[in-house]
Amino acid sequence: MTDIAENTEYQKIQTESLGEFCDRWGVPKSWGYSRTRLQGKERIPHIKAGKYIRIIPRQADEWMIRNGKA
Repeated sequence: MTDIAENTEYQKIQTESLGEFCDRWGVPKSWGYSRTRLQGKERIPHIKAGKYIRIIPRQADEWMIRNGKA
């Protein structure tokens, strides 16, 4: 079994909280939470870490621009 730290393709993913994301884009947290519960194109790219929602900034920023939220 290969240790993930030894895998040269492994990259540390930078994340931010949903609150940080919403503050940065100037949208209410309730809007952000509702977009994590949707399916398909309307869903903000995110990762669930236990009970916490973590946003991948680059993907989420692209999603915001692509969906006309910018």
